[in-house]
Amino acid sequence: MEYAVIGALIVSGIILLGVGIYVMLEGRRGRNVWFTGFSFAAALHSFGYAFELTANTIDEAFVCMQIEYLGISFLPTFGILAALELTGNNRRLKRSAVASMFAFSFITLVMVHTNNLHNLYYADLSLTKIGVMTIVQVTPGIWYRVFMAYVNLTFGAGIVIVANAIAKAPTDLKPQYWIYLISFLVPGVGNLIYLAGLSPYNLDLVPYGLMIMSVLLAFGLNENQLFQVVSLARRKVFDSMDDIVVIMNKNNRVIDHNDSLNQVLPGKHGDHVGEHLSTVFDSHPQIVGFVMNHTDDHANIALEDDSGRVYKTSIHTVRDRRKRILAKYLTMSNITNEMKVLQSMKDLANLDMLTDTANRRSFYAQAEELLRLCGSGFFISLIMLDIDRFKAVNDTYGHDAGDMVLREIALLLKQSVRTEDIVARYGGEEFVIIIPGAGADVAVGLAERLREKIADAEMVYEGQRIHVTASLGVACEICSPDFEIEGLVKKADTALYGAKNAGRNRVSLYSPDA
Repeated sequence: MEYAVIGALIVSGIILLGVGIYVMLEGRRGRNVWFTGFSFAAALHSFGYAFELTANTIDEAFVCMQIEYLGISFLPTFGILAALELTGNNRRLKRSAVASMFAFSFITLVMVHTNNLHNLYYADLSLTKIGVMTIVQVTPGIWYRVFMAYVNLTFGAGIVIVANAIAKAPTDLKPQYWIYLISFLVPGVGNLIYLAGLSPYNLDLVPYGLMIMSVLLAFGLNENQLFQVVSLARRKVFDSMDDIVVIMNKNNRVIDHNDSLNQVLPGKHGDHVGEHLSTVFDSHPQIVGFVMNHTDDHANIALEDDSGRVYKTSIHTVRDRRKRILAKYLTMSNITNEMKVLQSMKDLANLDMLTDTANRRSFYAQAEELLRLCGSGFFISLIMLDIDRFKAVNDTYGHDAGDMVLREIALLLKQSVRTEDIVARYGGEEFVIIIPGAGADVAVGLAERLREKIADAEMVYEGQRIHVTASLGVACEICSPDFEIEGLVKKADTALYGAKNAGRNRVSLYSPDA
């Protein structure tokens, strides 16, 4: 039995040492430094007490106790700092307070190692044998009582800190904090039992509490991935962000989100922690699909609720060193205004500002896209229109009047064609119209109707009536793999010149024999 007790302490020390090393490696960027110190201090306590139980003389026991206090002296300081660190409250502590706590721990260590000179820590020590174990009976000195008060104060404060974190923690993080709480609670309770003189054989129960703590932490590290869950932003800043942030576990259940999330959830308010992503965004399946089918990616997603809002949506994963997914976080930034500006700039680049039709560059781009979508084997017709004697209009009525004529004719063209047809200002007083799927007869018929409408149109500028006519050239081809829109434009242009030469105000169909 005695050997089992001593062996358990050694195993506890090994586990605590291993936990400390693991946390130190995982927190190599400065995280979890206080918990690492706590684990190492607890390991020294366990190892030292195991050796103390095997001592044969008071001198041997005191040497072991001096080894113990290399850890015990700093346990309460590391404990309170670890509690603040694990709950994300360590930044609130001033450096002067930290320095004071470590100074107190160091003084305690000195008091223990120099006790033979003053007996302020131990007034007296004696040995009691229980089988093969040696129990040291302690008569407390003044500083011993002061230190024990400090131990109980810090452990109590740590428990309060962690309990408060449990109350505020998202659902998925509560088990993690409960492990913290129980881990700190067990050795603290053991110390109170020991100080009250209620422990069996007057054994120091703190190392055994640390043994239980080591098992809990080892379990937590393995099962709950302590120290590896995504670090949550400070709540005040988090909730004040305009961007939507949703943090999920690897199973796509929400573990935290900021208040901005409710902006995109019609009829939903409050807390969505614990809900599955598909439930939270049931009205926006495109967002669910994006998250489920992508990792570390982004896209612009327009909401399907007639709001017209567009969000730059990004999904990122948090992984451990084995590339296992620990958590995901979704961010959504409202870029509606930016998209409107971008579309306006795009329109400016692709539109003829005078006539509000496509410009030449846009005409060719749309034509190429049309050909790509339609492929080979279909008819495509093109009408090229030129206003007859347009220079005379400018010379007679002024350039402002000429601009008005161009705008009126552009409007007439747009109102007279199908939605799939493309109208563009080709340059000066020239317009082109692409008519996909139309043969020569259909295109010529349309061109003739346009000619008549322009001839019949009565345009008024500053009380002056202006009449113009137009000449139109038509070309038609069946698309093939080597078809180019530029060739069709040239043919329509040739037909246009034919109409001009034939007397203007007429329609001419391109013929290779003409």
